[in-house]
Amino acid sequence: MNRFALIFGLIILVFFASTLVGAGIPKMINYQGMLTGSDGKTPVTNGNYAILFSIYNISSGGSSLWSHTYNVSVTNGLFNIILGDSSVPINLPFDTTYWLGIKVGANPELSPRIRLTSVGYAYRALVADSARVTTPGSGSNWHVSNSVLYTNSLWGIARGGANNVIRGGNPQTQVNLGAACTTGTSGENWAYQTVSGGFA
Repeated sequence: MNRFALIFGLIILVFFASTLVGAGIPKMINYQGMLTGSDGKTPVTNGNYAILFSIYNISSGGSSLWSHTYNVSVTNGLFNIILGDSSVPINLPFDTTYWLGIKVGANPELSPRIRLTSVGYAYRALVADSARVTTPGSGSNWHVSNSVLYTNSLWGIARGGANNVIRGGNPQTQVNLGAACTTGTSGENWAYQTVSGGFA
């Protein structure tokens, strides 16, 4: 039986955006918890504890994707730690479900592992207010190479939300970046033909 129990924890994903141009965005997790004896009630003795934190992509078993042992100060059972500091960053994409494993000293890892969850404002990350660089995902009709945006097939390009029209059954290389204007001629099936503008 484990000598320790973790009776609560708070996971916060914190993404610190640097003001330096081109600087990386470190990924850190602020973890707070209460460490008790095996009864789940009595706080451990005040002091420093060697605690191994590990991140997995499965709820039990398997190998950790990230891990690091921290010397954690515990007072009345309570502790606070920031995982993923500059010496051991958490270089995971956070594009799937992860679980946090905690192991105190030589004791077995506490069970069950803790499922990592987002905080309220992280839901805003599902929407990009602005983007300096974008890499379209799998299945996209677009790709970026050497700072140039390409279509992955024979497509035309038109400015969205401007009531633009591209005509013709072969819209390859037709580009329409105007406003409320038409590129090509109805009923004609020409390709490799037109770049069009329009009124503002």
